[in-house]
Amino acid sequence: MNNIIITSAGRRVSLLKAFIKASKDFDTKSEVFTTDLNPFESSPTSHFAHKSFKIGFFNEPNSVDGLLKICLDNKVKIVVYVYRTS
Repeated sequence: MNNIIITSAGRRVSLLKAFIKASKDFDTKSEVFTTDLNPFESSPTSHFAHKSFKIGFFNEPNSVDGLLKICLDNKVKIVVYVYRTS
């Protein structure tokens, strides 16, 4: 099982659904997680992900450590880093 996390997921529902579909098609039993600043208030992907996490901007102190903890706690092997400028 190679769990996947998509950072700054926001409105990238089609990307999330593509990973979920591929996991089902290849029977990997992987779960797809997301992170965002406000996962349930402003991130539609949060409603489709297996689990979503609130995380700050990556230039803030401890945000990378927070992401690492999420990955370790949830056995995430693949990080899809989405760069957002604002």
